[in-house]
Amino acid sequence: MDGTGITIDILTVAGVVTALLITVKSIFDLLPDVFGSFGRALEAWRKMRKADVESTEPEDGPEPPTPPAGADEPPQVLPPHTGDRRSRRAEEPEDQNDEEPPMAA
Repeated sequence: MDGTGITIDILTVAGVVTALLITVKSIFDLLPDVFGSFGRALEAWRKMRKADVESTEPEDGPEPPTPPAGADEPPQVLPPHTGDRRSRRAEEPEDQNDEEPPMAA
């Protein structure tokens, strides 16, 4: 082989080695991120499993307080205000004046 063939062979091997080293380096650079993501996913899985176990266990907390004696009736629920004037007048006491309030110009 002449000098040109040897030079081309050396440059080819050097290019392949360089490409291989760049690929290996980029993989090694990504490994900490991959391991960190795996650790966060594992931690989230453990928290989820712990929450599932805690939610299936019976609670030993105190029971809600009982209503006082004589409170058999449920609290009165008022209807929502619809903005209709007739419904407001029905809610007003009878002794109020029926005059309209003055309106600003």
